[in-house]
Amino acid sequence: PDHSMLDLFREELRAGLLLAADPATAADALKQVRGAARIVGCDPVARVAVAVGGFLAAVREGKAELSPAASDWLKLTISTLAAATATDDDTFPDWVAAATPALAEIAAAFEAATKGATLLR
Repeated sequence: PDHSMLDLFREELRAGLLLAADPATAADALKQVRGAARIVGCDPVARVAVAVGGFLAAVREGKAELSPAASDWLKLTISTLAAATATDDDTFPDWVAAATPALAEIAAAFEAATKGATLLR
């Protein structure tokens, strides 16, 4: 990815993480994060944004529960993604490589919870 696009991605991620903490703005924030991740080709982050967005939509619709375990998963998501904001153009690929297993686990957990599975800690 080109360096200016990575800078844009990190800025969108910073802003998105701040807005994602508020349920009223979380859906739009996650769409911004997803779009920015797709622009830089960071599929693991895009998948997490889609999965968490789907889960929060299911909670709003009464199809999933925002349990204490789900809150813990959301905190893990935010802390995992926040680490990307501390990268630079040289360290970002290393962050993606290191974070991909955790991001895949997070996405899978929220995808399953959206379909009615119980999130465990």
